[in-house]
Amino acid sequence: MHTATHIAEQLQSHYLFSHLSPTKLNQLTKRVRLIHLERGERLFNHNEPAERFFLLVKGLVKLFRSNAAGEEKVVDVIQPNKTFAEAVMFMEQRSYPVSAEALQKTQLLAIPNQVYLQLLKDDHQSCLRLLGNLSQRLHRRLTEIEDLTLQSATNRLARYLLRLIPEDADNGTCLRLPAPKQVIASKLAIEPETFSRALKNLVAPN
Repeated sequence: MHTATHIAEQLQSHYLFSHLSPTKLNQLTKRVRLIHLERGERLFNHNEPAERFFLLVKGLVKLFRSNAAGEEKVVDVIQPNKTFAEAVMFMEQRSYPVSAEALQKTQLLAIPNQVYLQLLKDDHQSCLRLLGNLSQRLHRRLTEIEDLTLQSATNRLARYLLRLIPEDADNGTCLRLPAPKQVIASKLAIEPETFSRALKNLVAPN
């Protein structure tokens, strides 16, 4: 059972909220919604009005766009303790630019944009932290664009896997993919068959 205290603790563990005073954190917690999603359940759709951004507590969420033929392009896979959709607060047209769907049983905190924007106006540290977060995401997107345009499928997959390895990993570390292979393949703009071949190319020969 998630009480207001549990929600406050989950918010405070994330750096976008960790510096808030107890009073401001309490004000925000009162307006936050806890959302439960089953695998395959949609959180929001492309072009829906964006009134909230989200902190993922448990599970996985894919962000994606679909074309007229119904084909999906995965933009990102969100993992626990990550926020998403906060940049929409600053867009002139405040609608979600992608769709979001749970890849497994998922719990999220939904933070109202207007409430958080008011906190930003009252707290310059919040502004700086959010700007830093958005800048990091922009840099990551630029790197991904470079990978997609200049690297082969095998190189793209190798760089993706390297980013998953913990800093303290040793040679015996077992790496687990954070999402289904077809989702990762879509994110890397690789056909599923090509993804499987690229994965085999990275396996060291006996």
